[in-house]
Amino acid sequence: GTWSVDQMAAFSAAAHPLTAALSLVSGGTHA
Repeated sequence: GTWSVDQMAAFSAAAHPLTAALSLVSGGTHA
């Protein structure tokens, strides 16, 4: 389906802390 700008923004906001946490767990420095 198509994603609205609001959906994309909400997804990005939710995914950022998750990816940051995963990178920390894996020893990365990507924030």
